[in-house]
Amino acid sequence: MYYSKIVLTVSKNDSFGTYSDSQIYSWHIQNLMQRIQKELENNDENVNNNLCLIFIDPVSSKINKSLTEAYNDLFLNGDRFTHFSTIKDCLHFELSHHSCGIQIADFIAGVTFGYLQEREYSIDVFNRQIRPLIMQCSNDITMGCGIIEIPSNQRVRNFFKS
Repeated sequence: MYYSKIVLTVSKNDSFGTYSDSQIYSWHIQNLMQRIQKELENNDENVNNNLCLIFIDPVSSKINKSLTEAYNDLFLNGDRFTHFSTIKDCLHFELSHHSCGIQIADFIAGVTFGYLQEREYSIDVFNRQIRPLIMQCSNDITMGCGIIEIPSNQRVRNFFKS
């Protein structure tokens, strides 16, 4: 048996406004960590047996450092919602051509990007292979659970809903 849930954190580039790149990266990491923590807490009676490692394809020294700093701060201090007890204490950077998991994430990201650009083939693949695996809230809502817009913005959320 296998288990798979997809979480997409997405940003509409023209919505950044006055937020720094490091703040945007931090929100992406925070939302991902929150969803992982809650999912692992909810899926096992003995949550102490769960451990998640997060692998990321390196981007650049500056961005990698920003992601690592955001991750470390959240891991050590938690946030106002969550203490991250089921997640490993550091990010793992690995080149995509060395990791089938990152290659799958790249595939999902590419199909999602094509879906948002209304490419017919991407829409078909997204609806058949990706949408069924996107994390949902208990009330079968995807937005805000398995698809999170960053920064949080109702106009951007409506863009992604449509």
